[in-house]
Amino acid sequence: MGMTDVIIGSFEQIFGQLPRLFGFAIGSVTVVLLAFFGVKAILRLRGNSAFTSFDLGVVAPVQYGDRGAKESRDERFSKRLEEMVETEENYDLEKLMPKARELGAIAKSSFHTAPVIAKSNLAVLALIEECASQSKGGFRVLMHARLESLIDMEDPENSPLMKRSLSGIDLTFAVVDRYGRLVVAIDHDSGEKKTHQMVLNRAVVMEVLRKAGVWYLEIPQHYSPEDARRQLLQVLHGYEGQHEDVA
Repeated sequence: MGMTDVIIGSFEQIFGQLPRLFGFAIGSVTVVLLAFFGVKAILRLRGNSAFTSFDLGVVAPVQYGDRGAKESRDERFSKRLEEMVETEENYDLEKLMPKARELGAIAKSSFHTAPVIAKSNLAVLALIEECASQSKGGFRVLMHARLESLIDMEDPENSPLMKRSLSGIDLTFAVVDRYGRLVVAIDHDSGEKKTHQMVLNRAVVMEVLRKAGVWYLEIPQHYSPEDARRQLLQVLHGYEGQHEDVA
């Protein structure tokens, strides 16, 4: 009986102190949590504010990275712009590398001017310019003019297809009026062997100019300057008679 009383008394003492132990534990945890959140709040305010006005009682948030203030429209646009710039730079890097190599090759090379036309066409150019200057229509002579830049298409549905067909075709010589309208296209047979593509381009030029109502003169390799001059002047004078606004 004596041993039993001792054991029962010990348990009563232990259980009697349990409420005090639980209260102490809960108090300790509460203090720790309050200290943790207090320090976190202080660090957040110090890290996300540009200044603190104790006089006005205002905490001014920084412009970027502030979780305590809502981002403005300008701030969102600025961030988006930075992301786009970074993405664009990474995207164009592969495209810029070949250009960088080309620039490196250009930096190591030397250059000089080259004639615009072949030597065999110099006399033809002088003849055309002489005829243009003798006329009163304000004609101008163009060299290596793109056909697609001088001819417009009336059918908009076929424009993309036709532009691809005309792309890359040059007129050796082109005479335009004072308003830039094509008057006559002139080619000179230099005697070189024509490739299949050159033959196709010539056929395209002749057909397009025919439908556009534009003259096409082809000066042979061995030509008479007097005959070529007479034919060209006849075309220019006829154009002046048909278009009074030019003359």
